[in-house]
Amino acid sequence: MKRITSILIVLIALTLLISIGNIINKEKQVESNKVTDHILIIDDYISNDENNILIENNNIYFSVELIKEHFDNNIEISQDGKRAYIDLENKSFEMETKEITDFIKENSRKINIPLKIEDDNQYLPINHMKKLFSIDIKYNESLNTVVIDKFSSKNKFSTILEDDIKLYKNKSTKGKIIDTLDQGSRLMLLSKEDNWYKVRTDKGYFGYVDKKYVNEEIKEMDYDNKINSIRKQHNDENINITWEYVYEKTPDISDEEKIQGLDVLVPTWFSLSDKGDVINKADFNYMKDAHKKGYRVWGLVDNSFDPDLTSKAIGNEEIKNKFISQIAFYAGLYNLDGINIDFENIYYEDKDNLVKFVEDLTYILKKQNLMVSIDVTIPGGSKRWSQVYDRERLANIVDYVALMAYDEHWASSPVSGSVASINWVERGIQRSLEYIPKEKLLLGIPFYTRVWKETKDENGNTKVSSKAIPIKNVEEILKKYDAVVTWDDETGQYFGIYDNDGATYKIWIEDIRSIKLKIQMAKKYDLKGIASWRKGYEYDKVWEAINTVIEENKDLL
Repeated sequence: MKRITSILIVLIALTLLISIGNIINKEKQVESNKVTDHILIIDDYISNDENNILIENNNIYFSVELIKEHFDNNIEISQDGKRAYIDLENKSFEMETKEITDFIKENSRKINIPLKIEDDNQYLPINHMKKLFSIDIKYNESLNTVVIDKFSSKNKFSTILEDDIKLYKNKSTKGKIIDTLDQGSRLMLLSKEDNWYKVRTDKGYFGYVDKKYVNEEIKEMDYDNKINSIRKQHNDENINITWEYVYEKTPDISDEEKIQGLDVLVPTWFSLSDKGDVINKADFNYMKDAHKKGYRVWGLVDNSFDPDLTSKAIGNEEIKNKFISQIAFYAGLYNLDGINIDFENIYYEDKDNLVKFVEDLTYILKKQNLMVSIDVTIPGGSKRWSQVYDRERLANIVDYVALMAYDEHWASSPVSGSVASINWVERGIQRSLEYIPKEKLLLGIPFYTRVWKETKDENGNTKVSSKAIPIKNVEEILKKYDAVVTWDDETGQYFGIYDNDGATYKIWIEDIRSIKLKIQMAKKYDLKGIASWRKGYEYDKVWEAINTVIEENKDLL
């Protein structure tokens, strides 16, 4: 009796351990939203190699090895292993119009896509790339099956004629029933055997169907290879945009609440590289989440702030067209609503070439019905950073001009001072309006400030250095060092000062009050809207304050 009891106890303990293990595994899977126990079917080929495919939040990723084996053996990986290069030469695809398609195919050979790295495996996001690889994808979540059909004349398809038709494991009505098919269910026909068709269903089941229930009209796979269509035009009365800085990996915004009053996100996704190629950091999930929340997305394209690289790109027709064609391709692939041009540190001698580049780029983007904007500094200053912008001509080309009304005192400034004092901002607006119509001008607002450090050398001279910080970090610093804070009417900002380790520290503070003053300044000059640099540097109450001003001044924003 004792032995039986002991055995029962052991069995119960084992059952509990197994149950706990299953619960832990399920919790881990739910926590990560990743599925690795799956079945992949390509035409009539079945693969259960878990390293071939990754499914995360219903997004499907294929390993580079799988793509090379089945879809594109010319795919290349960058030296750092973080992006895949795909040759467009033999790809069958269409863009928004024939003109755009031809322009891209004539001028762009390769594009690059950021890879997802998981357990040292490289994966390509395949959901939005399927048309480029001429494949169709069907994912059955309940069966955890991914079915891939290649666009090929050898693959034949038909449909079921009636409801409640059985799919059998063997060529016999007495055999095992695998599934029940409804009228219209699509089948891939693998072979015809006596009075039966051997088939594969879209769920990924293989089996036999009585041929009398199969439509005699046999077709090749219906396939749409159009990457995108012309976008809907947005004619905003006024607009509120913010830049989303992307160093390498795009932030996950899926769990973020929609920011009230914010219209457009501008992720810093595209950069000019050697020979007119574009370094691409764009993210399909970000686009999907942004659109779902009601944002529009303008992808930012920069010149890597390299004057030599820029001069070669915009001064050579072949390189320039290559650069423009890649931007147009990414705009279509990622379903962008617009492009924001952020070219800085440019040789003054390239002033006219910059205008021609913006004109040529805008011509192509307008064929896709995209909004086009450009970022400029306040008039005046150095040739490379300010005088190089022909603001009047540029404003005649684009939809919006974002005035970067910050860095009044820049990182290496010889004296401490505000990033954007209110009087300096107003003078910048006034000077900009001499060249740019108010209907196109967006006022740039900083979500950062600088901590200035002042020390004395042995001769009594003041040495100045600075560090840029997000405005959300300012309060912590002020409290930590017990800073003295006072309001400064001249700059329209609070000013903080404290001593530490023999140095004096100064901060001209951007906060709700100073930001409201800047928005009211945009209202005073009837500007088109505002643009903030950058998202993630602010604290929540800043957006609440901005939205309050927006609601109070609906004719502004």
